[in-house]
Amino acid sequence: MKTGIDHFPPLLMMAVRFSFVAIILVWFVSPPTGRWGAVFLLSITMGTLHFGLFFGGMSGLESSVAAIVCQLGIVFSVLFARFLLGEVFGVRRTCGMVIAFGGVSLIAGTPEMASSIIHLLIVLASMVAWGLAAVQIRQLRDVSPMTLAAWIAVFSAPLFFIISAMLETLRTNLILLKSGLK
Repeated sequence: MKTGIDHFPPLLMMAVRFSFVAIILVWFVSPPTGRWGAVFLLSITMGTLHFGLFFGGMSGLESSVAAIVCQLGIVFSVLFARFLLGEVFGVRRTCGMVIAFGGVSLIAGTPEMASSIIHLLIVLASMVAWGLAAVQIRQLRDVSPMTLAAWIAVFSAPLFFIISAMLETLRTNLILLKSGLK
């Protein structure tokens, strides 16, 4: 993953990745009949927001730091389940979430951390999107995971191509010039 980000703009890499997934999987799953809207919204949350922010943030963050920040995705999913689904959690879960946030705060506040705080916040935002997506997936229990993966890819790939063209064009042109393809 980190190797791909080092050689390609992150959003373009996601566009290509989702295109491959869509081309391969869409032929083997049924369409999410009656659930198109919910699957499209999930593709925005999980596909475009989570993966776009995550890979964008990873471009300036050490993998070890990102791995720790990713643990907050579970905390965000519990919080979203509480506020959106009315689920209740007790003192133990609350203490666990406070400890998780405290641990990430310690890492983020370390002065010798080589990673950018901005990139850390971008990865943190991707975990917020992941937490919301986890709740959306719970509400799509009647749609198979493979169908979700296929249609998230179908909807997300074009969005990533558009966003990449708008935000990463200069970097892409520099890569093409450097490789002699332009």
